Amino acid sequence: MLSALMLAPFHLSVPAGVSSWREVSKLADWHGSGALLVLRGFSAVIGLLHIGLIFLCLRRVFPGRPGKQTVGLLLAAFVPAHLYMSHHVTNEPLAALFVTGAVYFCLRGCSASVGICLGLAMLTKFSALLAIPPILGALLWNGVRRQGTGERRQNHASRFAFHAARPVLLALAAFLLVCGWHYGRVWLHFGKPLVGNWDASLPIVWWQEPGYRTSGWCWHFGETFVRPVFSGLFGHDVPATMEL
Repeated sequence: MLSALMLAPFHLSVPAGVSSWREVSKLADWHGSGALLVLRGFSAVIGLLHIGLIFLCLRRVFPGRPGKQTVGLLLAAFVPAHLYMSHHVTNEPLAALFVTGAVYFCLRGCSASVGICLGLAMLTKFSALLAIPPILGALLWNGVRRQGTGERRQNHASRFAFHAARPVLLALAAFLLVCGWHYGRVWLHFGKPLVGNWDASLPIVWWQEPGYRTSGWCWHFGETFVRPVFSGLFGHDVPATMEL
């Protein structure tokens, strides 16, 4: 979503300065609270679907153990980050939903569905890239475990390797079909496939508080009492204001 909006000022008739999902939410707010309510309702629905998907994962991990399934469901449902993100207009819940979907299909051994979910997650937010190595690693491990040692004993190492890696190859093929076109387009335009909102090649400038994310910044205290109106700007992961 973010990368697509980054390309928008170059190719689409989007109002100047619209370069992030937060800016889109501001536009919706300007057009009336009804539109904003719809967007927030969408995030809430995504949050509920996410909880349901987590429950399906728990059923695969703890089959026939409803007690552990219930405890896991409650823990996931009341994670503070999940609660407050589910009523904000952001792409975070949707990306998390697709990553959890990839985990669920990985537990079921559906390699193509894993790749589709990871591709959709990458189209939503490229920080989902961090989830790809462990999920593909789990697919590879499952492929090796299913093959056992029979083929290796018969000196068919190449056949064993192919059959063990086949789930990963299938997932990668589905992944590239879903999101490869987009990151190829970004690569052609910017010269690299991954472009963050802080990148110097974008037509926006970020200002950061001096010392942000240094050891001294992590130990400072009291800004909220000195400047309470702007206290949100000093929280973690809210590092900057954007000059357009």
